[in-house]
Amino acid sequence: MKKTIMSLTLALFTLGSQAQESKQELEACIFEGMVTGVPDRSIIAIFDQEGKFGMGAYPDSVMNQRFRFEYSPKTLTQHFGIELKDFSSLPLKVYAYPGSKTTITGDGVFCYFWKAENDNPLQKELNEYIEFEKTKFPEKCELLRKIFMLRTKANVADLPNEEKERLRKDEDSLRVLMSGFDSDYVEVMLGFMKGRECNEIWLDYLYDLAHRVVASGDVVQKEKVRKLYETIPSELRDLGNAIEVKNIVYPPNVLKIGDQMADFTLYDLEGNEHRLSEVKDKITILEFCSNGCGPCYFMRPQLEEFVKNYAEKVELITISMDAKNVWLRQVWGKTSWSEWNDYKDAADIRAKYGVECLPTFIFISPDKKIIAKCDNRDFFEMVDKYIAK
Repeated sequence: MKKTIMSLTLALFTLGSQAQESKQELEACIFEGMVTGVPDRSIIAIFDQEGKFGMGAYPDSVMNQRFRFEYSPKTLTQHFGIELKDFSSLPLKVYAYPGSKTTITGDGVFCYFWKAENDNPLQKELNEYIEFEKTKFPEKCELLRKIFMLRTKANVADLPNEEKERLRKDEDSLRVLMSGFDSDYVEVMLGFMKGRECNEIWLDYLYDLAHRVVASGDVVQKEKVRKLYETIPSELRDLGNAIEVKNIVYPPNVLKIGDQMADFTLYDLEGNEHRLSEVKDKITILEFCSNGCGPCYFMRPQLEEFVKNYAEKVELITISMDAKNVWLRQVWGKTSWSEWNDYKDAADIRAKYGVECLPTFIFISPDKKIIAKCDNRDFFEMVDKYIAK
């Protein structure tokens, strides 16, 4: 079955692109839930999980402990998220085929702890991972539940600021306790994954473990993550999470101010190939962006005005982190400047340029040297310093 899952992962990435290009109408997925302990009229939403971001939330409500969605995905995705409004929990992950039925059961308002069941092999695989975690680390799961409870209380609109601050401090204390499980968690999960076939679920978990060992600084566990990375089949190494892990276990030399730019190949919305170095006799500004980034969206009108005022001096290029299908939908509308995508979550490009938040702007001189790096808060200060003068 594991070999089947790996092949299925590759096939669905291909089919997703084909579905987007043909604009075909996809058969609705059915999601039926029976969840106890959820107040009537609680708002529940489902969304497509494309790459690292959720898109296209579709709301409904829970009544008599039940809910039902008939949801048509925007592309041939098989990855969805489900969440309850007003209850601060991580979403429930669901893998489902178009046209299939998923049954969801659970107790309590934190949907992260619910269970989804259907005939999708990736969902069955995910459930095996989750059950293994619950069995091996029940205390860690309980701490996470308490964190969700504190965060939900702290998000009540009319709660006094002092009470919110107290709840946040309590949450921080629980997170410290939870971090005490990290070393054992990484060790146990690495052992669990060692005998399993690489697929989308496996890559998600390896990505998480890689970030944990970076945070802990444990060089022994980092080497174990590196060895697991080396088992990834070559045909899966260009997937986003595989590249992210590679850049953790084999970190690139991050570019600094004054360094010569690094060049990469990307594609525009028509599929034409471009190089970052192709801009001549102008300052190049790279904007690292995603449709899931609120500040990126609110910068759009300002950037339109900026491009209009400085078109003779500057070439602005947006580098998207979004999955190809999300990016091609252009949910924010097309811009007057270049928008490019490497179809790999820009993972290598972000690692090389040291991008840690969105949006990030990299200013590159006409002689291809990095002259500034900033986020949206300092963008126009850098414009005044290097362009408007």
